[in-house]
Amino acid sequence: MSEALYNRSWLFAEHQDVGLAAEAIKLARVFADMTFIRAANPDSEWLRDWSRYADFNARIRHALDGLLLAYAVTPGADGTLHGFDGAQRMAGQVEAFILASPALECQVFEHPAQGGGPGHIIALSAFASDLMATVSWALPTLYHAYRAGEETPTDLRSLEEFMRRYAPARDALRDLDHAVASYLGVWESRDARLRAPISILPTGDDGNPEGAAALAEAKASHTACQTFLLAHEFSHITQDHFSAEAIRPGLPPGSFLAELPEETRCEVEADCAAFTLTMNTLIVRAGDDPRIPDFAALKKTRLARPSRLPGRRRRQEQAHKDIRTLVDSVNRATEACLSFYAVTELLAAVARQRGNEAQALRFDKVSERRDPVRGYMQWVREGLEETWGVSMWHSDEARRWAYLDQHVDHLTHTLVPTLGRAPAAAAEEVPATFRRGTPQP
Repeated sequence: MSEALYNRSWLFAEHQDVGLAAEAIKLARVFADMTFIRAANPDSEWLRDWSRYADFNARIRHALDGLLLAYAVTPGADGTLHGFDGAQRMAGQVEAFILASPALECQVFEHPAQGGGPGHIIALSAFASDLMATVSWALPTLYHAYRAGEETPTDLRSLEEFMRRYAPARDALRDLDHAVASYLGVWESRDARLRAPISILPTGDDGNPEGAAALAEAKASHTACQTFLLAHEFSHITQDHFSAEAIRPGLPPGSFLAELPEETRCEVEADCAAFTLTMNTLIVRAGDDPRIPDFAALKKTRLARPSRLPGRRRRQEQAHKDIRTLVDSVNRATEACLSFYAVTELLAAVARQRGNEAQALRFDKVSERRDPVRGYMQWVREGLEETWGVSMWHSDEARRWAYLDQHVDHLTHTLVPTLGRAPAAAAEEVPATFRRGTPQP
């Protein structure tokens, strides 16, 4: 074992600050909640050998490397790319670790870098990313289920068809509510000894194509949500929001940020930057190896007839694959951002139910950022169609967002008041009806 236990960078090992990385592992141990670890996984090897937890945190260093790679190819406020020099510089100033606790808020710690200057260590809430991923994965089913409420059967045959198509979605919503309640219950009680939260995300594919697809969807949702949380804190660091002496750049005329208070503006900027960084991270990390799509070839290939020439046909196939990757990445980043605000609104409701008005108001301030950030996401998605020649926004998108708001409102007023009144049911009682997209009969 090396003198200092740390997670080696995958892409930026030569530029990594080993001292900062070792400090991240130390902080991971300091902030670990052993009671929660025992409840979540009684057989956890972390309880016997802490180096196993360091190995577990290698995943967040891997995610940070992907974020740094996306940062290199993402434009800054002046429109120029940060470049690989900027990414390499940040690789020696930022580290991250995963909070092994029911904490639902990420944190950033300052620690001097060995090369001089400030270093930052991001404490990422796995609990928050899991809850966000649960909501994110459920979004297509929410859409399917709430559309059912707008249809009124007029005869017996229509009613039978209605039940066949939509009853599984209603069952899936109950599963979702059950899982969300278990997460909020643990956070509300601050006592992980009661039982670990229930997850409806699939953990295995059962050897069949449908299970494999569901598992892939669940992993993609979780990756997007974890990346968004990491990118939000990373954006605060890169934009010097933690520095009281930093000079804030002026806003261009007509900016949607102009009417916002300074504190809110910084958070909205971080959310918008996190959306873009998440989108770009998912794009460059879509395959086994990091890859930047050939954007110039997309417009040429999208509407072209299939070529009979092998070389050109391969390029066309790659372009179509890139188009699917782009669309999926933008959608995942959007869903992660929407889930972030949905979870925050639920946390505000729980805090208010518990009588902690100060905490509720803090979460309310986060929710106030939702509308301007949604406007930014819509603007980006519509703009990408012109840039890439690929449709990223459709008329039904706002309807999908409204259904999410409707369900969060339902959870806030009907589920949150019941927390703490009865113990959560065992995970085995959750039916296996939940599927991303169209619910299965």
